[in-house]
Amino acid sequence: PPLLPHMQQSTLSVASSAGLFAIAAPDPVAQPAAAAAGTLLQPPPLDASDFDLLHQCVRVELDFEREHLRGSNEMRLRVARGSTEVRLNASSQLRLLAISLDGAPLELSAASIARSTDDVVPRDKRRTRDLGSFRACHGAAVFASQDGELTIPLPPTLLAEAAARRDDDDPYAAADAAAADGDGGVEVTLRVEYEVVKPDGGVAFVRGGGGGASYAVTVGEEGSARRWFPCVDRLETRCEATLHVTVRAGLAVFGSGRPIGTSTTGDGTPDAKTTFSFSHEFFDGGPPRGAPQPDGTPTCAVRASQLGFVAGDLASVDH
Repeated sequence: PPLLPHMQQSTLSVASSAGLFAIAAPDPVAQPAAAAAGTLLQPPPLDASDFDLLHQCVRVELDFEREHLRGSNEMRLRVARGSTEVRLNASSQLRLLAISLDGAPLELSAASIARSTDDVVPRDKRRTRDLGSFRACHGAAVFASQDGELTIPLPPTLLAEAAARRDDDDPYAAADAAAADGDGGVEVTLRVEYEVVKPDGGVAFVRGGGGGASYAVTVGEEGSARRWFPCVDRLETRCEATLHVTVRAGLAVFGSGRPIGTSTTGDGTPDAKTTFSFSHEFFDGGPPRGAPQPDGTPTCAVRASQLGFVAGDLASVDH
């Protein structure tokens, strides 16, 4: 039925010691379909008009035994000079560990993740009692209960210091930026550290025959990225990005973007770990930048939902 919540899934071919097989990775979170009147039964999209997302660097470390993901997202933003806060998409299953602005720690208790519970029941369904309406509203409520927004207050003193540093480095930058967009804005680096234990959506730890998680895979659908890292999870928001995934040495990671190398720490020890890095950036010697999108966004820029990985005891094969 058109009102029945549906499951999104991605398919990836990988190989293990047992041979080639296909992974069908459903997002555990049911996402409601459109209502009969055309209204999508989910919270309204985040309004991020107060800042521009210029670049993001996502780092995650996976613990398969605990089904645990610990990570950070370091975002370079251009915020309006009078901004008092930054709002990001973030699932309520994310637990905040630390937040900093240009390296200065922010008060963690001041930031909060609020669940998106506003208006998940459309007006045309509020007086109905049929099974189809119940299924649609239940799916919307499940989606909203696991969605949310992370609100981070911006101390005015730190923004003023960032603006002063930029003006000192380039006295003409403020005037040029102001002439371009009327305000000029302030470029800052916002870093959010977090963790997820036994995630319910966004990233799945899939168990093998031995009972433990054999691989982990992300789901590349709008609304899923925010479930494994805080971000601006909107189709119209794109930026250059890098992704770094750390796993136990001996495991493999295939990620979105161009592979840019690996590094291993504790080599030869039981605690050895390997980090796999991927890039969605312009680079010297690479293909030409190409024409920008109609809205001026560079062609290599990606949405948050286009970042992802699969990690585990995997191998690449030609087929």
